[in-house]
Amino acid sequence: MNGYVESDKFPIDTLEAIPSYTKDFNNYQVEEKYTNTLFEQVQNLTKQGIHVIGYRPPVSQTLRILEDSLGNYNEAEIKSGIQKAGGFWIDLDPSKYTTYDGSHLDKVPAERLSTELAIEIKKYIEE
Repeated sequence: MNGYVESDKFPIDTLEAIPSYTKDFNNYQVEEKYTNTLFEQVQNLTKQGIHVIGYRPPVSQTLRILEDSLGNYNEAEIKSGIQKAGGFWIDLDPSKYTTYDGSHLDKVPAERLSTELAIEIKKYIEE
């Protein structure tokens, strides 16, 4: 309700989350059967008049590379699939957001993301 959750941690270590995500991505990757199910759900919700809006949460560049490679995440395919199913996609500039461990946003970037998402979402629901 209050936007993207802000948090802080000291000291900052943007590589801290990498071992955990590496372990996860060794066991779980994005698979076509799951993305197809997602696209079907978006299409069904859209038919019911529900606005579906997707975006890629910002993470560190290192984690983003890991998501794309080991996690088999293809943002272009997911964005396209959601849009073809009637949903909307918000493109974010990940360089505008800093993390303290690679995947959790610092306070100011979390507030910035909340504002940016609210502005973009408002555009879609007012169409």
